[in-house]
Amino acid sequence: METELSTHRFYLREFEKGDWPAVHRYAALEAVSRYQPWGPNTEEDSRTYVEQLLEHAAKTDRIQFAYAVVWKENGQLIGYGFSKQGLHRIFATCDPANAGSKKVLQKAGMMWEGTLRENLRMKDGWRNSLIYGVLEQEWQSRSASSWLGE
Repeated sequence: METELSTHRFYLREFEKGDWPAVHRYAALEAVSRYQPWGPNTEEDSRTYVEQLLEHAAKTDRIQFAYAVVWKENGQLIGYGFSKQGLHRIFATCDPANAGSKKVLQKAGMMWEGTLRENLRMKDGWRNSLIYGVLEQEWQSRSASSWLGE
């Protein structure tokens, strides 16, 4: 299976143990975790998260995939992404109040599929999640550069 996606500006790779400080730089921010069931992360939370990603990556019957997005010019980790893994459907969820996330998912070519009602327990109670998805044939019908805003 292909495990790398690359553009002229960045590439995706498996997470590495030493990535936890870069993850922590954004996961420790209240603004980043506002619509998440986690965070703001402590250093230990971020280390644990990266260790869990490594455990998932080592499984032979792997069903969860998370990739580090890395700038080519400086090797700096900038977030998560996905790559071609022989999957049929890729989906993402976001908080209905998070307009920025909705725009990012739409710009990435994902379509709104529905609302999961009170599916996630937050610090202040239950919340809904919007679900966006893209099918393999939709992804293949576009060039990677158009999906990634290149």
